[in-house]
Amino acid sequence: MTGREALKIYPEIRFDPSQEAISLTAATAASGRFRDVSISVRAGEIVGLAGLVGCGKSAVGRSFFGEERLAGGELKLFGKPLHSLSPRSMLEAGVVYLPADRRRQGLVLNRSVRENATLSCLRLPGFAAGSLLRRKAEDTAVRQVLQRLKLHPPLLDRNVGAYSGGNQQKVVFARAFLRDTRVLIVDEPTVGVDVGARLEFYGILKQLCEAGTAVLLISSDMPEILNLTNRVYVLAFGAMSAEFHKQDINETAVLSSFFATDRDKAATSRSGVIQP
Repeated sequence: MTGREALKIYPEIRFDPSQEAISLTAATAASGRFRDVSISVRAGEIVGLAGLVGCGKSAVGRSFFGEERLAGGELKLFGKPLHSLSPRSMLEAGVVYLPADRRRQGLVLNRSVRENATLSCLRLPGFAAGSLLRRKAEDTAVRQVLQRLKLHPPLLDRNVGAYSGGNQQKVVFARAFLRDTRVLIVDEPTVGVDVGARLEFYGILKQLCEAGTAVLLISSDMPEILNLTNRVYVLAFGAMSAEFHKQDINETAVLSSFFATDRDKAATSRSGVIQP
């Protein structure tokens, strides 16, 4: 991709990092998918997590949301250590996780756009009145968010499975706008979508970042990593390989960190195959 093309597709993002929002320190997955991983993301920045397919980066993303159990290490949210992790507790704390496989993990394809958009929001005061759902409030909130995300056509009662991949991903992203999202963990957000949808998603990440959200972007797409991030971590064979700051992020440096040493590969083969 040329520099000129990059300028057309990738927005200029104003990073203004402030306090540390979320961090893993010396973390090891109980599954063995990663070991001794330390990552931090500050409010107002996009941090990339890169590596080859199967290096364990998706498992790291899940661990921030309580979906990948830790055997060791510490997770902190705005400086406070968290010990009892679950998707519900992380959502309530303002952490939203968008999985890589939207069709199998992110959406209920035979249910409506409205239901999918609010799937993780129904316990919020704006949507719930005791055990009852405030349908009018739900309808208004979803319609406003999906208008902002340019869902086409904007049919709230249409099954989400009838939409294109790009529009399905917009419904997944809607969850980050329907909550008070302080931290967004997003895994492979543009897989299977066209260039037009990619441009829109990059604009969404820009909006969230510049509004003060801490964003962890997990991606196998090198141009995304190079053009959208303020810092980049590289994972190789389940272990941290490198960290780059904005001024040092370039294709040669990042790619060279994708490959572990022979000693690392041997250790991996003894302990088991690292999975995504």
